[in-house]
Amino acid sequence: MTYKQIEQIEGFIKEVNELKENTAIADRILYERGRTLHEKFSASNIGYLVAIDWDKCSLYMYDSGVQYYPEHIQSNFEVMLSALQGILDAIPQYPYILEVRKDIKEGRNVKDSSAKRRFVTEISIKYQGRIDFGKNVQQFVKESEFPLVYCNLNAICEGVIQRLSLYLNELFQEQKTGQKRTQSKQTVVNVNQNVNQNQETNVSVEISFEDCFKALDDCETLDDTETQEIKAQLEEIQELLKDKKGKKKSIKQKIGNVLKWIAEKGTDVMIAVLPVVLQSLRGLQ
Repeated sequence: MTYKQIEQIEGFIKEVNELKENTAIADRILYERGRTLHEKFSASNIGYLVAIDWDKCSLYMYDSGVQYYPEHIQSNFEVMLSALQGILDAIPQYPYILEVRKDIKEGRNVKDSSAKRRFVTEISIKYQGRIDFGKNVQQFVKESEFPLVYCNLNAICEGVIQRLSLYLNELFQEQKTGQKRTQSKQTVVNVNQNVNQNQETNVSVEISFEDCFKALDDCETLDDTETQEIKAQLEEIQELLKDKKGKKKSIKQKIGNVLKWIAEKGTDVMIAVLPVVLQSLRGLQ
C-alpha cells in the first residue's frame, strides 16, 4: 500500500458519500452509478474484495419495465463504505497519517508571526529524530531570540509544512526499503511480519515503554489522574504486544485512542508518548 493509494481510497469514500446523499438523482441513475463505482473499486489494486448483490436492487416488470429499489441501493452503499473504511483501518500508519495531516492543516491556518514561530518550534520538537527540517529551521528553533528581520518566517513556516507533506510519502518508502531506526533496548517485543513472497520473517521491535513512563512523570501539563490514565492505556498495549494476546485490530484501536488523547495535550506529552506509539505501530506491520 502506498500513500497515493490511501488518497485514492479516501477519494472513493467521498464519491460514495456524495452519491449516497444525492436525493435529487433518479433511482436508475443511482443504481447505475453505484454499480459502476463498485466495479471501479474492484478493479483498483487496493484490496477491495467485497461481493455485492446488485440484482436485488432492480426487478423487471412486464407491464411497467424495470423497477428499482432505493433501499437496497443505499444498503449496498453502506457495504461499500464499510469495506473501504476497513482497508484504511487495517493500515498501521493511518492514525499517524491523520495526525501529520492535522499538523499540516494547523500550519496553514496560522497567520501572525508569533503563532508561526510557535508552530515551527513545536513541530520540529514533535518530529525530532524522524524528520530533518534542515539547518535553517534548526538554527531558528535553537535561537529563540533570533530577530525575524534576519530570516523569512513565512518561508520557514511553509518549508516545514512542505516537509511534513513529503513525510507522508516517506512513511511508506521506509516500510518498503526496510529502513532501520535507532531504538531503545529496554523492552524487546518480537512479532511476526508477512512479506510479499508469502514468507514469514521475525522482526525485533524494541520499544522503550519504561522511558515513556519516566517522561510522562516529568510532564508538567498533566495532573496525577491524567498521568495514570495514559500509563494504563500504554500498559495495555505493552502487555498485548509482549504476550501476543491481542489481535492487530484490537491493538490498533487502543493505539488510535492514545493518539486522540495526546492530540489534546501539550507538546511535552506528545514528545513523551509518540515515539513508543509509533514503534508499536511499526511492530504490527
